[in-house]
Amino acid sequence: MVILAGHGLHAWADANNHTAITKQVRYLPGYKPLTMKRTLVKLGFAPASTEPSLRLKDSGSSMAYPLEPINCSAATSTKKNLLLIVIESWRFDTLTSEITPNIWNISKAGWSFEKHFSSGNATRFGIFGLFYGLYGTYWHTLLAEEKSPVLMRELEKQTYRMGIFASAPLISPEFDRTVFSDIRAKIELRQEGKNPVERDRMITDKMIRFLDAQPADTPFFGFLFYDSPHAAAQPEHIAPFQPALKEVNHLALNNSTDPVPYFNKYKNSLYYVDMLAGEVLAHLAKKKMLENTIVIITGDHGEEFNDLKMNYWGHVGNFSRFQTQTPLVVLWPGESPSAFTHVTSHLDIAPTLMNRMLGCTTEPSKYSNGRNLVDLSPRPYVLISSWDTFSTIETDRITVAKKSGEIDILDQSYRELRGAKVRPEIS
Repeated sequence: MVILAGHGLHAWADANNHTAITKQVRYLPGYKPLTMKRTLVKLGFAPASTEPSLRLKDSGSSMAYPLEPINCSAATSTKKNLLLIVIESWRFDTLTSEITPNIWNISKAGWSFEKHFSSGNATRFGIFGLFYGLYGTYWHTLLAEEKSPVLMRELEKQTYRMGIFASAPLISPEFDRTVFSDIRAKIELRQEGKNPVERDRMITDKMIRFLDAQPADTPFFGFLFYDSPHAAAQPEHIAPFQPALKEVNHLALNNSTDPVPYFNKYKNSLYYVDMLAGEVLAHLAKKKMLENTIVIITGDHGEEFNDLKMNYWGHVGNFSRFQTQTPLVVLWPGESPSAFTHVTSHLDIAPTLMNRMLGCTTEPSKYSNGRNLVDLSPRPYVLISSWDTFSTIETDRITVAKKSGEIDILDQSYRELRGAKVRPEIS
C-alpha cells in the first residue's frame, strides 16, 4: 500500500510540475517512479497547460550545471542560422543515394560522420545528449529541476528566432520540461494530425512558412523532428522498396521472422521523410539562406531488425551499433566537404555549436561531456545511456553497466567476452 501511495504521489507531482517532490527520486536507488501526465490531464487531476506556476530557483539545484558561467561574445558570434533536423530511429546504414537521396546530396556537399553514435538507445536520452552535450544519466536530475541546456539559453540570449516543430508531442518524453523548458510557452507542444505521416507533412509546411517569415536582420534556430520511421509509416503511394509489409505486428516478430519486408517498410518511411526534408532544404536554397545557415541532420538513435540474430527488434533493447549508431550530416557555410571516419557522439554537437557558431570561449568540459566534432584525437570510448543501464562503446567491445552493479563485457556482435575485465580507462 505504501509503495502504491508513493507511485501515486509521484505521478500527481509529475503531472502538476511539483519539482520539490519529483527531484527526490534521485536519492532513491533503483526506484522507477510512475508517470501518467496525459491520463491525469484527461481525468481532470492535472492542468492541460504544462507551464508551472512556480519555477525552481537555481539556488535550490543539486547539480552544478554549468560548472561556471558561460562566456560568449556577440563580437565573435557568427550570427549564422541553425537548422537541426532529427529523424526518429534513423540507423547508420540507411543514409544512401537510394533511400535518402536529398540528404545524401547534402552529405556530399558538407561533412559526413561515418562513425557517429547517439547518446542513447531511446529518444529521451538521444535528444537530451544532443542538446545538453551531457550523458543521458543526467536526464532525471535535470528533468526534476527543469533546467534548460546552455545551448538553448545562449541562442535565446543572442536573440535567435525559434521555430520548433516536432511531429510527436514534446511532452512525452518531457522535452517541454528539459530542452525547451525556458520557451515552452512560446512553442507548439503537439501537432493535430492523426498519424505520424500527417504530422510530418504538417511540420514541414510549418517550417517553410517559418522560413518565409524570417526577418533578414535576425538569426533563426529551426528544429524539425520527424516521427514516421518510428512506426515505419509512409503514404501508401510512396513505397519504392519491395516486398514491404502493409502493417507491422510486433507481437508476431521472432528470431525466425524474415526481416526484409519489415526493413523495406522502414526504408520506405525514410524515403518519405527524406522527400519532406528535401522540400525544406530546397526552400532554403531558393531563398538563398543556405549561404548563412548551418544545417545538421541526424537521428535520435538507431533501429534494429534482428541484425544480431538474437531476436532484437527496434531500439532500447541493447547497445549494439544497430540501435545506437546514426548518420550525422553537417552543412557548414564556408567549410569544404569532408567524410570523417573518427568516432563522434551526439555529446559533441552542443559544444561545437557553442564554440564555433555562438562564439563561446568557455572550456566545453565546464558544461558538457563532449568535444569538438572535428577533434581527431584518439577517443577510448563513447558512453551511451538507457533507462537503467549505460554502456561504453569501444573499438573492439561493448561494456554494459546495470544499476544492480552487474557488468557485461560483449564483443561487437553482442556475444559475451568470457574472462574479459573492465579496462582502466573506463573504471
